[in-house]
Amino acid sequence: MEGFFYAMIYLESETLFHLLIPRDAMLNSPDRPLVIENNAPIDCFIITFMIKKAMRKILTTVLFISLSFLVSGQTIISMEKKNGIFMMPCSINGLGLKFIFDTGASDVSISLSEAMFMLKNDYLSVTDILGSENYRIADGEIKEGTRIVFRKITIGSIELNNVEASIVHNLNAPLLLGQSALSRLGKVEFDYSNNTLTIDDSKVHNNPEINGVPYLFETTYDKNITGGIIRNNPNPSAIKVYSIPNDSRIYVIEISKDIFCKVYVDGHIGYISKGFLKRKNN
Repeated sequence: MEGFFYAMIYLESETLFHLLIPRDAMLNSPDRPLVIENNAPIDCFIITFMIKKAMRKILTTVLFISLSFLVSGQTIISMEKKNGIFMMPCSINGLGLKFIFDTGASDVSISLSEAMFMLKNDYLSVTDILGSENYRIADGEIKEGTRIVFRKITIGSIELNNVEASIVHNLNAPLLLGQSALSRLGKVEFDYSNNTLTIDDSKVHNNPEINGVPYLFETTYDKNITGGIIRNNPNPSAIKVYSIPNDSRIYVIEISKDIFCKVYVDGHIGYISKGFLKRKNN
């Protein structure tokens, strides 16, 4: 980038020099004024003015290029404020929704109403459902929910793949955009005066991680199969690494063209047959 700016400065200065000073201009000696072909002297004041003008244009060009690079690396989202609560427009697997921007929520969550609509209209599939879970609400009461994965959340031009989320077993529960999505946006700046959120695109994590290990998607066992084994190589006779409990969450790291995929389970990394997985592709 630094070399690019220097090149622009050089080109600008060369161009402006030839535009402002005639090609046949010459300096007879160090102590004489600059003269052109008809021997009319150019005052030092004019030379100084031309140099300053050239430098202003050079600096303006560099500043414009710098700002262009900075702006192109940001996504600005316009938020809607209702009753003191900020709403963020998102797309979940292609379905446009508005979520409450909630940094205190651990997960993205939707109500039972949205979940049923999404299942009925193919925005959510049974392979996206990981199982039931218990969670504590604001008043301390324990409630039951369903653990799911959103294959894609789109925020402006940013796409987050395979985001963990929850279905709250309540028809009127609010839609919350929590940390399972927000933490992957990286550096953000909130402008409360203009109701906008600025996201640094270079800090966005499009794919999730588990204990520092990037993975493609999360799944569980196929309910009709038990006894899955992780092996150290994609081969049925390879060394056994770990026997997977039936209720384990399985994080798929790589999918190959053959019957095996690379997974992370309970701190272990290895290979398992795709046939054991409830969800088999990204």
